[in-house]
Amino acid sequence: MWGCVCPSRARSRGCPTGNLSSELGAAQRVLEDAFVRRFLRGTFPGALLAPPVLRRRGRALLVSAQVSRALPPARLLFLQGYSELLLSALHSCPVRIEITTLRAPAVYKHL
Repeated sequence: MWGCVCPSRARSRGCPTGNLSSELGAAQRVLEDAFVRRFLRGTFPGALLAPPVLRRRGRALLVSAQVSRALPPARLLFLQGYSELLLSALHSCPVRIEITTLRAPAVYKHL
């Protein structure tokens, strides 16, 4: 199923197994990640300040997003729950969304 690399051994050695070129299912994960990013961009229209960060931990998908404070808290929590529920049903795995609200986009300097 996994080829010659056992994922449990690779993770214990600190090898990132999610995006190896010879890893089975890598292309499917890329498409799933693109779908999640587009879904969140449409669910939070104009409120995302940065592209969401997606992390996979076992079977769970953790999404971290920075959102502007333009949305009222009740609507923000509704959209968060709606997104978690729908994405969990579509991906058949638990999805947790962590939202950080900011007043303005964070400034990062690229060196």
